[in-house]
Amino acid sequence: MKLLVCAVSQLSGAFEDESVPGLSKVEANLSAAEAYFQASQRRIGMLYHENSLAAIQCAFLTGVYLMSTMQILAAYKCFVQASTQCLMYLSSRGWLHDTDSPKHSPSLARDGGVIHDRDTRTRHVVESLYWSCLKTEQFASPFPSSSDALKMNLAG
Repeated sequence: MKLLVCAVSQLSGAFEDESVPGLSKVEANLSAAEAYFQASQRRIGMLYHENSLAAIQCAFLTGVYLMSTMQILAAYKCFVQASTQCLMYLSSRGWLHDTDSPKHSPSLARDGGVIHDRDTRTRHVVESLYWSCLKTEQFASPFPSSSDALKMNLAG
């Protein structure tokens, strides 16, 4: 995951240096980003077959990198993969349809403050990743939405 973070961060330069949208204009940054990305892809391997938070985060970051390098279809596939992994992760822990369950609610401390246990924080991270994936899938989708298809059929 560290290599993916390095790859994405190499693509995003300082705002003053990269004020025009599109790929980075600094060739050294692009080369370093690609080197980090290729190294990360060699190490990911079976991680995509695990039901883990790290696998979800890696799939999402891979999609972010691919979107940033204008590889839209490959990025879309990564976001779909990440959102599917999120659903499986949530489902395997009984969190998918269990939002009102007291066992997953934060417990109250004696002083009235909220104590967030590790499961609650993890669930929040996975849910945030899931919604990020869904929003990005909509943006990155190379396929027309059903409403776009309907508009095209009505216009034609």
